[in-house]
Amino acid sequence: MKSGIQHGKTTLTVRLAFDCYDDTHYGSSQEQHAAERMALAGRLNSYLHCWRFDECATVLIRRTSRQFSQPGGIKVYEMEYTTTVADEIQNNES
Repeated sequence: MKSGIQHGKTTLTVRLAFDCYDDTHYGSSQEQHAAERMALAGRLNSYLHCWRFDECATVLIRRTSRQFSQPGGIKVYEMEYTTTVADEIQNNES
């Protein structure tokens, strides 16, 4: 039996979506709601950035971030992370 290590790059995309319909009505403080959403996205990034999953050779590194709106008042914060996976493989040789 022969064993080895197989390496690969993995990409993880995380999306945090908010229903902002109520934020756009009269009397709402849009700036405060936007600041709260950005703060939550920042907290999520701080939890994930440099996190190491079992079986991963490297920590999560944020590669890209973007924000976009969806129909119906949905605001999405998207972050993409990369890591390297090291997996032990075993070959059966007779």
